[in-house]
Amino acid sequence: MPTKAQFKTLMADASAYVEDYRVQNIDPAHRRADAAYHGILENLAEYEARGRSMLFIPKTRDHVRRWTTTITNAFYQSDDIVTVEYGIDEAREGFTNEVVNRRLEGQTSFYRWLTGAAHTHCKTGNAVGKTGWEYEEREDRSSYDDPETGEEIEQITVSPVRDKPFFELVPFEQVQIDYRCTSTDPVQDSPFFRQWIPMYVTDVQDKFDRKEWKKPRGIDWDKLSNGPSSLETVRTARQGSMADPTQRNIGSASDGPALSYRQVWVVENYFRSGGTDWTFISLGDEHIVTEPERVTDKFVHRKRPFALSQYDPEAFRVYSDGIPEMFKGLQAEMNAIRNQRRDNVNIILNKNLLVKRGSGIQLASLINSRPNAITMGDRIGEEDVRYIPTPDVTGSSYREEEIAAADIEESSGQSRNTMGVNAPDRQTATASAISASSAGEIESYIIKGFIEGLVRPLLEMFYDNVVAMESDPDVLAFAAANTGLPPDETLLVRGELVINAGMGSTNKELKAAKLERSLDRCIQLAPVAPQFIKAAEEIMRDLLPLNGAKNIDRYLPPTQGQQAVGAAGIPPGESAVPPAAETAAPFNPGIPPALSEQTASTPNMGGFARGLMM
Repeated sequence: MPTKAQFKTLMADASAYVEDYRVQNIDPAHRRADAAYHGILENLAEYEARGRSMLFIPKTRDHVRRWTTTITNAFYQSDDIVTVEYGIDEAREGFTNEVVNRRLEGQTSFYRWLTGAAHTHCKTGNAVGKTGWEYEEREDRSSYDDPETGEEIEQITVSPVRDKPFFELVPFEQVQIDYRCTSTDPVQDSPFFRQWIPMYVTDVQDKFDRKEWKKPRGIDWDKLSNGPSSLETVRTARQGSMADPTQRNIGSASDGPALSYRQVWVVENYFRSGGTDWTFISLGDEHIVTEPERVTDKFVHRKRPFALSQYDPEAFRVYSDGIPEMFKGLQAEMNAIRNQRRDNVNIILNKNLLVKRGSGIQLASLINSRPNAITMGDRIGEEDVRYIPTPDVTGSSYREEEIAAADIEESSGQSRNTMGVNAPDRQTATASAISASSAGEIESYIIKGFIEGLVRPLLEMFYDNVVAMESDPDVLAFAAANTGLPPDETLLVRGELVINAGMGSTNKELKAAKLERSLDRCIQLAPVAPQFIKAAEEIMRDLLPLNGAKNIDRYLPPTQGQQAVGAAGIPPGESAVPPAAETAAPFNPGIPPALSEQTASTPNMGGFARGLMM
């Protein structure tokens, strides 16, 4: 393991390298994205100097919001966000599935994290997420007298105050990574990964008082309040036209209560050396306050608890462009077209005039024209005052704006076809179908990239944490009530995690139509092969939530596993699925039972003849 002095050298070198790279390559794009999202013209000073129209058409914000909505809704089209699959034991599979989804939907801020991650993913091109487990305990001391000896005995009771998983969205400018690492998983493969975290001094002091961190000597709080310059510039641009709330620090640099609400930078460090990944906490690049630990020893999942997404993945590149950067030129063109048209309308309504010198015309009245205005003049003739002819270009500018809007939709992937709006230029039905299909493929591609790059790695780590550390009695009782098993954390099992989002999941009507076609085929085949009755029930379990049904157990009979779980006397951890189950006789509405039995028992009858007979 490197010494602390060597780690400090690595920290300083990493900060210098990342700062230089970001300032030249990444921060300008992020500032442009924030300005475009907040509707700030890039050449605003030029517009103001010339007195021009200064409209900003919010296409950038509109498309970022569209994609944020599309990605977020992809995770809430089914009853559960994820499904745990563990074919060895269906009962434990169901229990684990209830616990995991209960934590995601009710015990963590997953929805708010997801919307923020999708928004950052679309706006800046990269979203950084983090997951972990918060644990804090409290000691309660009480005393009592021993009835036999009369001595006072002190009793210490330790109880958890905070014991839950969490998801955190990390601003991209607060992350330092080696941009030379061009693997498919740069977070885990980069030789270093650092998260700069703003913390109040009062919270830092609390860490010192509880002996979680070692307090160094000679702390310069003023120096620790100033992080890398890119942190300040990008955060300021994100405020838009609003003032930066961190421009002034609260509290002085002295010790005591006056220092409490100053913000300083704490860094969570990950450095790989000699094939071993080490992690520790530092105050800026100055002081190491925890002992370095192996990542494989500190975390259950044995990985750095971070993941990084790319909106527009590009081979051999860590950084990705977001929506604003992808069509910044088209956004500028649309702003220019709209403002030029407004300028043209203003000139036509308030025409420019040629006034002959010495004609004695009241110029102030001409400049500030208004209804019923009176303009005085000594000589008023065609040679003294004359309008400058200005052509009306509004018709052509409307067409140019339509073309620019169509180009933006094509670049974004959110076209009129995907929103159920008639496309311009009177497309044929075939052309509209082709455009909608193409847009659907882009949508699926972007959602899949978001899931595989950011959500799946974090949910896999979250799943590992739940299986290893879940002990909350309320969560376990919730799972027990829904499965019939005892509230025992030993029933949690590590299986395969299936994320119920992705390809085609955002179009509920399309997904329901596919399920309905499959359901029709199962109903047609059920008299021939009774096992299709079970398949029809499973399809209905997916179809009912799409039609608004929340508690599908009200409409469908319980599965074999649920029936077995409901029986008494099943030991914890044992399979609740019976070794064999008789197949129920097919139920065919409107068909006499005798005819149905005769048809099913005829082995050599062809499918067409069997269908006619049914």
